[in-house]
Amino acid sequence: MRTYDTYKQKIVYKGSNMFRIEVPDLADDKPRVTINDKIKLIHSQNRKACYGIVVSKGQKHVDVKIKQKWFLKRFNGEDLYDIRFCFHNYSLQCGHYAIQLINEYQLTPLLFPENKLNYNKPKNDVYCIITRNLRWFNPDIEQNDQQKQAILNIMGRTAHPAPYILFGPPGTGKTATLVETVCQIWDNMASSHILICTPSNTAADEITKRLVKFVPPHEIYRMNSPTRQSIDIDHSICDCTNFVEGETVFLPKDMIMLKKIVIVTLISCIRLLSLKLWESHFAYVFIDEAGQATEVESLIPLCLMSSKDDGHIGKLQGQLIMSGDPQQLGPVIVSNRARPLLGQSMLERLMKRPLYRKNKDGSYDSRYITKLLKNYRSHDSILQIPNKLFYEDELLTCAGDATNQGIGWRYLPNKKFPIIFHAVCGEEKSKQKCTSICNMEEVKIVVQYVEKLLKSMPGTTKFENKVFTEKDIAVITPYKLQEKKIEQALHKICINKIAVGTVEMFQGQERNVIILSTVRSVSWEKIHASNIGFLTNPKRFNVALTRAQALLIVVGNPYLLGKDDNWQSFIGYCRDNGGYLTSKSARDQNNCKIHQLSTQYERRKRSRKPTYFPVDKKCADNVKIAKNFDKEASNSHSSARYEENENFSMLLLQSQLNGNMNGSPKIFGTESNLNETTVHSLSNGESLEAQIINKMHHLALAD
Repeated sequence: MRTYDTYKQKIVYKGSNMFRIEVPDLADDKPRVTINDKIKLIHSQNRKACYGIVVSKGQKHVDVKIKQKWFLKRFNGEDLYDIRFCFHNYSLQCGHYAIQLINEYQLTPLLFPENKLNYNKPKNDVYCIITRNLRWFNPDIEQNDQQKQAILNIMGRTAHPAPYILFGPPGTGKTATLVETVCQIWDNMASSHILICTPSNTAADEITKRLVKFVPPHEIYRMNSPTRQSIDIDHSICDCTNFVEGETVFLPKDMIMLKKIVIVTLISCIRLLSLKLWESHFAYVFIDEAGQATEVESLIPLCLMSSKDDGHIGKLQGQLIMSGDPQQLGPVIVSNRARPLLGQSMLERLMKRPLYRKNKDGSYDSRYITKLLKNYRSHDSILQIPNKLFYEDELLTCAGDATNQGIGWRYLPNKKFPIIFHAVCGEEKSKQKCTSICNMEEVKIVVQYVEKLLKSMPGTTKFENKVFTEKDIAVITPYKLQEKKIEQALHKICINKIAVGTVEMFQGQERNVIILSTVRSVSWEKIHASNIGFLTNPKRFNVALTRAQALLIVVGNPYLLGKDDNWQSFIGYCRDNGGYLTSKSARDQNNCKIHQLSTQYERRKRSRKPTYFPVDKKCADNVKIAKNFDKEASNSHSSARYEENENFSMLLLQSQLNGNMNGSPKIFGTESNLNETTVHSLSNGESLEAQIINKMHHLALAD
C-alpha cells in the first residue's frame, strides 16, 4: 500500500467532511485501494497527523472522510500534506481470531481427518430421504452420475465430521451441483439451515442469482459488508441483500435465525460469529471456490458449528462441504515469505491426505470426495492439453454442438482445429514507477484478431449460423499494463464491450472466444525459464486455457514460453495440429539466433583442421534448392503448416548440419520429408528450431 504514498500535496475540500486526494496511477498493477481503507494525512510543516477513511475512489483520486474537529477547523486549501496509505489488516485480525477459537475448541485433529468407521453413519431421517426419489430442480443433473452421487452423499453426511470435497475441474458444473444440493436440502429438510461462504463477493452473488430462481427471496439472506456499494449489486438479487435505500443494514440475531440460507464471504462470516449463534444452527456449511481461500480464512465458518463434548474434545455439529479445484488459481498472497505456507489452500492440503487420495483401483472414496468428469464448456481440442497435464486425461467432452462454432473460421490455419498459437517476438516495456509490463507488438496483433472476428458486420461476425457479439469475446493477459494498453487500442476503434482482464479476473468465467496475450518477450540471448515470470505458474496456465468454449487464440513468444514444460507441450500440440502461425518479428528473432550461432560455428570451424569440418562445395546449389523450396512452400495450399520453416537460411543450416554430422550434405527436397523431420523433432519434445540451435551451440563451443 505504501506505493501510493505522496508528499507535499494539496487536498481539496468537497463538503460534508469529504476531501479529495489525487493518487497518480491508482488503476495500475499495485495493491488495491478499497472502500473503508485508512489514510494518514501529515501536515508537511508542523507534522501533526490525522486519519481519514476512503468512501469512494476514481481512476486517479480517492475521496476520504475526516471527522477530527481540529482538522476541520484549521483546514486551509493551501496547506501541503504527506499522504500515507495504511495497510488494511482486518482480514488478518479475523484469521487470528479464528485460529484462537480453533485452539480453544481443540479442533486441530478434525483438520487432519483419518478414516474412521464412525464417520460414515448418516442420520436415519436423512437416509430415508436420500433413498426415495428426489424432485430435481436442474433436470440435467439427473443424467450425471457424479453430480447425483455428490448430492446424495452430502445430504447423507457420509463424511461427517470430516469435510466432504467436491472436486470440480473447469466446466464440469461444480457451481450447478452446489446450487442443486442446497435446493434439495431446502426442499427435503425443512429444519436444516444452510450457510454458504465464498472468498469473493462475485462468487457469492453468482450463487445467489442461481438460487433465487428456485428459492423464495425472503428465505435467502445475502449479507454484504459495509465496504460494498449498492450500485455494485445485481438487481435480480436486491431483495435478498442487506441494503436499505443504498445503506448497509445488518439484521438482528433473531431475524437471521429465521433465514434458511445465508450467503456471505469468508471474512464477513466473522460478523455471524459475533452473534453467538447456536453451534448446531447451521446443519450444512458450504465453502465454494475453496481453492482460492487461504486455510486461515476457511477456518472462520468452522468456528460457527464448533463445540466441546463432556471430555473437552472438539466437535463439528454440521457437515462442512468444500468445493473447488486445487489445479486452478490458489490464494493471492502478497508476502513472498508467507507464500509457501499461506499459498496452499485447505482444499489442496486435504486432497493430499490419504482419506482423499485415489484408491489402488484409481477411484476416489465417494463417501469423502467426488470428482466431476463431464466438461460442458469447451471444444475437445481446447480441452486436450489441460486434461492431460492436470486431470489425468479423465475429463469427458459433453458440451455439444455449441462449441463447434469456431470450426471452419476463414483465419484458422487448420479449419478443423479451433486453436491458434501466433508466434510473435515483440519488446516488453514498462512505465516509470510501475512494476507491470506491456508488449505493443502483441497489442497490435490482438486488435487485428478482434477486427477479424467482428469484420462480417458492424459489431458481429458469423460462424455458420451463429452470430457473435463483442460480449462473446474476451482478452486475457497476465499484466495490468497490457490490459490497459489493449483497452485503449480497442476504444480507439470504437470497440468498448469486449472484456479485457487478468487471469485472476476470469477464473470461473467463460467466453465463446478467448484471446490470450502472454506479453513476456526478451532478446534471444536472455531466453531462460527465469524470464517467463509467473507465466510458469501451472495453475495460471490451466485457468487461462480453459476459459474458451469455441475458439482459443494465444499470442506469445514461442522461444521464451517453450522453456516451460507446460507451454512447450501446448506449442508442440499446436504445431502438430497445424495451428501454429509466425509473425515477422518471430522470424526475425529466429534469424538472429541462427546468425549469431552460425558466426560462432564458422569462427570455430576456421580454427580447426578442415578434415573435422569439411566445406560443402555445393553450397551455392543448396542455396538455390532452399530458395526454390521456400518459394514453393509459401505458394502451396498448406503454406501455414510451414510458416515457421519458411526462412531458407534455416533450411540451409539444417542441410549443412546433416552434411557435417552424417558425412554428406543433405537438403529437404519434398513436403513429406519436411513433415517427417518436423514431427520427429516434436515427438522428442523439442522444436525443429531448438534442435538446430542446440546443435550449432555445441559445435561452436566444443573444444
